[in-house]
Amino acid sequence: MDGKTFLKNYCTIHEHENSNVDVYFLHGFFGDREDSMNFLKHFHDNGYTVIACDARGHGDRYGESSMLDWMGTINDYDNALNERKRPSIISGLSMGGTQVISLGSINPHVKKVFALSALHDVKNTRLFDQRHSIIDSLIDSLPINHAKCDPENDEKFFLIHAFNDTIVPIDHFEKNKELLCISDDNTFVPRTIPFREFPHSMVAYRDETFEFIDEKILKGNKSKR
Repeated sequence: MDGKTFLKNYCTIHEHENSNVDVYFLHGFFGDREDSMNFLKHFHDNGYTVIACDARGHGDRYGESSMLDWMGTINDYDNALNERKRPSIISGLSMGGTQVISLGSINPHVKKVFALSALHDVKNTRLFDQRHSIIDSLIDSLPINHAKCDPENDEKFFLIHAFNDTIVPIDHFEKNKELLCISDDNTFVPRTIPFREFPHSMVAYRDETFEFIDEKILKGNKSKR
């Protein structure tokens, strides 16, 4: 789908008059753009234009295409970023976290990537452990499709992963960190977050995560807003 159509029909955009930087949040599996916009309020309050969209098969796009068309969603966002042509921070949770790793590796408008509980592949996750034969060909090792080790990744990629995440275990975080070759300073592993029942639930992440964002992302970009 072209970027203009995607932004018009499947995205919610809250502009900030003083901002020339866009912040996106990509929701998790079974989520939608409303979930994303709830999380993005923090960014808008800090002076950024925020954008939340429905992934393929989710929200207003339910039934339009497969919920497993992760690569199609990545292409939609890539086209949207190219349509707006603005410096962007992209962030996401679970499925969305995986997708932003790929997006940040291919789109020149992406300046910062903030990935929460990103899958490295579909193995050993509560979401997909019973359906490997169906979906391995679609999303197995998805970040590897685009991401690579690069010394400049320390200027762009940030990983956050709850230590006790039982939906996407902590070993996915370790694999993504190794894949991207980023330093410990670009990672945050909260150890006080309670058990998460659903991968698209972001409530428990907020306080500690926003402290990390403010330190590593927001403050570093205020002069560019």
